[in-house]
Amino acid sequence: MKLLAKENLEQSVGDRIVMLLQAGHQQEEVFKDIYAQCALSIETKAQKQSLADYIAVMDRMDVFAVGSIPEGLES
Repeated sequence: MKLLAKENLEQSVGDRIVMLLQAGHQQEEVFKDIYAQCALSIETKAQKQSLADYIAVMDRMDVFAVGSIPEGLES
């Protein structure tokens, strides 16, 4: 499955995260995919951490899960 396939770009962020996780993609891959689509609205490290945490919560089904920002995207 091509992550940035045109037909997948119309999904909501939450739906896309769930679809990618269910398809077996790792949290880092999901983060990079979502970040590539939302880079203009995700500017600060806090916003990146919030996205990483949300992906971890969805992946682990644990509201206390904490994610990590992939290397190279921390700042």
